[in-house]
Amino acid sequence: MVRAETLADAIENLGRFWTDDMVSAITPKRCSDYVTWRGSPSMARNDLLTLQAALNFAHAHRKLKHKIAVTKPKPPKKRIRWLTRSEAAALLAGALGWDKKGVRHHDKINYKLARFIITGYRSGTRKTRILRLQWVESLSSGWIDLDRGILHRRGVAERDTKKKAPSVPMSDQLWAHMRRWRRLTARYVIEHNGGPVDDVTEAFERACELAGLARRAGDPQRITPHVLRHTCCSWMLQAGLSEWKVGEYVGMTAALVASTYGHISDDVQRETANAIGRRAAENVPQMSRRSA
Repeated sequence: MVRAETLADAIENLGRFWTDDMVSAITPKRCSDYVTWRGSPSMARNDLLTLQAALNFAHAHRKLKHKIAVTKPKPPKKRIRWLTRSEAAALLAGALGWDKKGVRHHDKINYKLARFIITGYRSGTRKTRILRLQWVESLSSGWIDLDRGILHRRGVAERDTKKKAPSVPMSDQLWAHMRRWRRLTARYVIEHNGGPVDDVTEAFERACELAGLARRAGDPQRITPHVLRHTCCSWMLQAGLSEWKVGEYVGMTAALVASTYGHISDDVQRETANAIGRRAAENVPQMSRRSA
């Protein structure tokens, strides 16, 4: 779903470029000019997709007699945004009220968001499922088995869908956090006045601003709550886990992990190759000048 901020930004830019032009002015040449004017093929593509959707809507409601095709740049090669260890630490500090200069703003401390961030990058669980996690076994939502250290992403009566949500053991660090959080909450891992928190998007953006990680909508470096899931997968691959093991843990097929995070696997393999090269070089006896 396109966020209102992204949609408004696209409409503003399209209006500034086409001003009072008629729809007949939407030609391949003008679309190409828009990409140049916008300065970013990916941002221009997002805007032009919005324009295409508006034209399709107008045609479907008989405001346009003929369909009009918008020429768009090809989608960029997919490269997932994930957090480095230092970025994750800065984001968590932002949730706890610390800005990038090391100053703490007590009015901006958000412990609920901090729990969400830690659970996200340590378990790779999707946003909506984290926000619904309970402390007791539930029919309709996920829950935490503190005795065994198991994170159940689905309720007992929930049907499985294409978006797999397997039950998995928590890491020792996350398990320790969960035991501490249990003493601070009533029913939900992340709650407000005893009930679940509906969304954390706005709070997440405020933490990004404090951490110096905020980016405009459409920027490929923009951080969203879903980036925490990407971060978990990327860190596991960096640690040397196979694509199959990562997929089993987060609820993806090995093929999807490979296609989504292939650049991480390539980096790991390159590090392995370099390490092999270093070890081989260390074992080669140094040749003296005489023997050379």
